[in-house]
Amino acid sequence: MLRRAPRMLFCLTLVSLTLLAACGKTSGQNQALAKNQTLTIANSGISEIATLDPALVTDLNSASVVSMAFAGLVGLDATTLAVKADLAQDLPSVANGGITNGGLTYTFHLKPNLKFSNGDPIDASVIAYSVDRSLNPKLGAPYATFYLGAIKGANDRFAGKIPTIIGAPGSSAGIVVVDPTTIQFNLTSPIAYFLDALTYSTAFAVDPLQVNADPSNKAYTAKWTDSPDTSGPFMVDQWQHNVQISLVPNPNWYGKKLTLTKVTQVFVAEPNTAYSSYKTNQYDIDGYGGAAISSDNYQDAQSLPNGQLQQTPYLSINYVATNWNVAPFTNPTVRKAFAEAIDRQTIANQTLKGSVIPSDHIVPQGMPGYFAGLKGIPFNPQQAKTDLQSVYPDLSKFPQVTLTYPKTSDNDKIAAKMQADFEAYLGLSSNQIKIFGEDFNKLVSDVQTFKLQFYILAWIADYPDAQDWLSGQFTSTSANNDQNARIPGFDQQAAKADVDQNQTERLSIYNQMEEEAVDNVAWIPFSQSKNLYVVEPYVHGFTIDGGGLTPDDVWANVYITQH
Repeated sequence: MLRRAPRMLFCLTLVSLTLLAACGKTSGQNQALAKNQTLTIANSGISEIATLDPALVTDLNSASVVSMAFAGLVGLDATTLAVKADLAQDLPSVANGGITNGGLTYTFHLKPNLKFSNGDPIDASVIAYSVDRSLNPKLGAPYATFYLGAIKGANDRFAGKIPTIIGAPGSSAGIVVVDPTTIQFNLTSPIAYFLDALTYSTAFAVDPLQVNADPSNKAYTAKWTDSPDTSGPFMVDQWQHNVQISLVPNPNWYGKKLTLTKVTQVFVAEPNTAYSSYKTNQYDIDGYGGAAISSDNYQDAQSLPNGQLQQTPYLSINYVATNWNVAPFTNPTVRKAFAEAIDRQTIANQTLKGSVIPSDHIVPQGMPGYFAGLKGIPFNPQQAKTDLQSVYPDLSKFPQVTLTYPKTSDNDKIAAKMQADFEAYLGLSSNQIKIFGEDFNKLVSDVQTFKLQFYILAWIADYPDAQDWLSGQFTSTSANNDQNARIPGFDQQAAKADVDQNQTERLSIYNQMEEEAVDNVAWIPFSQSKNLYVVEPYVHGFTIDGGGLTPDDVWANVYITQH
């Protein structure tokens, strides 16, 4: 459930996921390794990560650290975003007998001798515990059912109706530990994206011996995350809250040995500050985990020598959302009027100096299911005012609305431009259209508790399936439906598309759903981000995938040469 403050590239044109490879850096194979293999990264747009608990992650800044420290049965390939085996020995399929019962049962076999960073074993019971824990209602993971809800009993577990979804071997429970290296998941329906959903951190392995060490807190304690036993390639060296977090290699990681000896992510609230510090050699990488290189610095970054600016594909849509339960956005014509008053082209090409791509799509270009024929709601200032006045003939009676956004320099510009557009094209006064920038983590919390009327956010692909963008966002029961959207017939279409094993048919239904979501103004998309980050020439092998993260197996390829 990766949200973020809108950040802002694609290598040129995205046509398919095969273009998701990094745009390349100068090889360092012929250069000597530096003695110091310590990497310092600016994690910008925040003053602190929200959580280090894999079950609770809802934002990219936190995920950038969690993905280094924890791993699950499966992950995503850095180049294609295809699902790959991680802690699992291989991917289950119909052909190898791992997917049975008409797609309702998935059986995984774990790699041998897996261990946490402290030496505790990672076996099937640990995986079962970790997934079941994410559904523990006392933990309150905001989006656990979004990713795990297809597992039998998951929704009842999350609602506190049953104590666990783990059952004995031979049972039909949601999770069955067959033996120490074999785990089975039983689903309520044969959803086509189950393996994709398991790549999210709600299914990552956490150490039950550590999490449950304090019997007064049990599975919902947060204290253990200050120094967690980790299942990924790194472990936490030191977390200085509101300053930085340092990670060092996990000696028990099953994968290839890392060359890096330490990675420090420094929390920098303002992206422009992070970039200035990068230029004075305080950071080796800037633009990872949080806000990308801002429009203020985009042209300057392009001029940096030795290809320091990386421009890689990014499956991320920046959008405005309205709360359908709060006036005046209870009225669909009002929502449509605001959509027609947003000048996407000017925002992308002038306000943000070409550092984003104007878009009125929900499913981004580059995703399977991208709908090139989407009609959308075009910028139409004349119609915008006409539509608004059809509901409010006397515009002085229009109530005050506040557009809330994650505060950064780029978002200040976006919000100010939208405020000016709403005043100019809707005929509203500055007293009627307010803008308010707040801390990103606070904004996400406000969105999740339905406190906001009108806000700017972004969505990043969790996995390469249109379900993540449509039925996962706008069905009436989705944990991610923060807009309170109720689109006629949408739930029924989603129920069909989500289990359709014919990919062509699935994508056709999702195309229809996207058109309906746009027509009903479930979101007002205004741009697709560009993944912009800068890397010092002496850093090699580092890349960010289309979801904004560095997969765990990539870290073994990262090294620093003498400089």
